[in-house]
Amino acid sequence: MASVLPTAGKYYYLLAKHSGKVLDVNEGGTADGAKVHQWTKGSGDNQKWLLQDAGDGSFYLIAKHSGKVLDVNGGATTDGATITQWTKKDGDNQKWLLQDAGDGYFFLVAKHSSKALDVGGSATTDGATISQWTKHGGDNQKWKFETVAPPSLPPISENGTIKTEAGKNYQVSITVKIPANIGYKNTFGIFAINEDGSTGGVKPGDANYAQTVVKNRISIPGVDEGSYQSGKTFQHTLPGGPEYSVFLIANGTPTSFLEKNPENKGSTPPLVYFFNTAANPDGKTHIKTISSNEYGFEDMYGGGDQDFDDLIVKIETVSV
Repeated sequence: MASVLPTAGKYYYLLAKHSGKVLDVNEGGTADGAKVHQWTKGSGDNQKWLLQDAGDGSFYLIAKHSGKVLDVNGGATTDGATITQWTKKDGDNQKWLLQDAGDGYFFLVAKHSSKALDVGGSATTDGATISQWTKHGGDNQKWKFETVAPPSLPPISENGTIKTEAGKNYQVSITVKIPANIGYKNTFGIFAINEDGSTGGVKPGDANYAQTVVKNRISIPGVDEGSYQSGKTFQHTLPGGPEYSVFLIANGTPTSFLEKNPENKGSTPPLVYFFNTAANPDGKTHIKTISSNEYGFEDMYGGGDQDFDDLIVKIETVSV
């Protein structure tokens, strides 16, 4: 059965068919010339390879931990030539052709030599040498691309926040759903919360909390405009460290709220609603979690019908 070509732009483990072990940069080395061998699959980034289209029918394989590419050392064309990682130079000894080996496996053929990526002597032990060799069809030359599942944001907590880890950047995809009969033109926003629960020096219930949060919201292109089409998706990177939560501006945008009702008072929109009811002008619940990564919003002053489908925002992790 023909194999489905893996998708460029994603990370993969490369599993040798004969051993079930993966392509691994020795001890996570980051230097040019670090040895590449096979090893039992773990969770290290030195076993994760980004498939990058080289634009000529071939691909680069880039080690996640180092940013360096799978390379036939010195551009050698002989059987047994060493495979290492090296700074990307665009040479054909760094470009690999994916040739179907059937049943989900591929031969990885070096463009400059037409030789295949090979586990020496069909060894099955950790640390077995990997080199290039004349293609002969053995299982020690067949490789499976196993998708690396991207790390994800933790589920939304009971208090409506999403926790992140310092030192990481979370590339997220944010999708909105809106019912066909919606009366208001609503806007949502994402904001960071400090360890003490504050944003911009204020906490829920404090004076000027709403306008401070809106002013300090995460700037995401297109989000502030409101009037979304259902199914609209936004892409953004959230820096790790703080917790994040969301707010709803009922029948308004950040600009209109800050101009018309910055104190967030009264019953006439634009009004800002938060997960924490202490910050809401009516003290009612207007946001709840409807799944591990979805918020549902209620936009009517007084709590409305509590169906929480006036706007639904789903936050998914693309990469970390």
